[in-house]
Amino acid sequence: RALSRLGRGMDARRARESDLFTVFDGYVPEAGADSDPTKPGGPVLSASRLEILGRCPLEYFFAYVLDIKPPEEYLLDPSRWLEPTEKGSLLHSVFQAFHIRLRENDRSPSCEEDWDTLQDILEAEIGSWVHRKPPPSPEVFEREADDLRRCARIFLQEEEKHCRGRRPLYFEVAIGMQSGSQGNPVESPQPVAIELPGGKTVRTRGYIDRIDELGEPGSLRFAVCDYKTGSSYGYKLEDPFRQGRRIQNFIYMMQAQSRLACCHHGASVDSFQYFFPSTREHGERIEWGSGTLAEGISILEDLCEMLARGCFPFTDEPQDVNISDFRDYFGDIDANADAVRRKLGNSRNEVLAPFRELRGYGERSHER
Repeated sequence: RALSRLGRGMDARRARESDLFTVFDGYVPEAGADSDPTKPGGPVLSASRLEILGRCPLEYFFAYVLDIKPPEEYLLDPSRWLEPTEKGSLLHSVFQAFHIRLRENDRSPSCEEDWDTLQDILEAEIGSWVHRKPPPSPEVFEREADDLRRCARIFLQEEEKHCRGRRPLYFEVAIGMQSGSQGNPVESPQPVAIELPGGKTVRTRGYIDRIDELGEPGSLRFAVCDYKTGSSYGYKLEDPFRQGRRIQNFIYMMQAQSRLACCHHGASVDSFQYFFPSTREHGERIEWGSGTLAEGISILEDLCEMLARGCFPFTDEPQDVNISDFRDYFGDIDANADAVRRKLGNSRNEVLAPFRELRGYGERSHER
């Protein structure tokens, strides 16, 4: 028995070292039958889930097909109060409350007139977080609280300029999921279906930070804004989809277009932007028009086809898994990425065609 297991291990090693894509490299056609999002009752996909697939399909397989959850580590860091996701949640709540208050008074943001109001909202939210998660020390609290105040100041300065000619209208729009806010007429507990070339559809869900109305009220022109309170690294104006690693811009634009049509007949979504109101990025905005993002349909098609085929290779770029929760599961990352590049370069691996196109080996990807 031990020898037979050793033999199977050697077969697996030879397969991985070859230029063929096999079951030992992440080809699981049986999983494709269950993972196909275009079949009736198929999985409802979020942008974050699709971006994991585009970044590293094997990570998607671990997380969403095998449903593996790496052990959580509870490490007390005496130099940190809020985790990045917690800081983001705090600031999102502040930005939303501030803009809702302005909308109720039919006003645009002004640094001179609104800084005190924004500060009051921020301090109340900070106090709520202190109650939920006491800081490790007064020094750490003051450092992080000061950073939050600087972020809020940057937010207000940039919004004063940016909101001339546009009006933030809808906030925290839940689509295909439970609402976490007071609700608004464009959100829906039902997913939004996006039609793929050929007539198949995929159901999507999401949580849109903000939808702005452009021009005068009643213009029927809108834009989607997504706050990013971390780094802008990995977001490129000249490369909106990054070979399948980014798709949120397209997904949110399509979701907003679908839901706005329910209460704004004839509405169009003109653009999508990421807004980085952090001290590091100092209010950077990255924005694409709807024409540019329309190309995202081919990205979504390739990602869905990978799922339907049961195609879950490792990534071809080691940096894609630098902060992955599954990094320790991937073995020799550089060697495995080299192997994937070798297999992508072999046209006989027909099952890899969608991934090959995403990564630049196909004709269509050269046109992107």
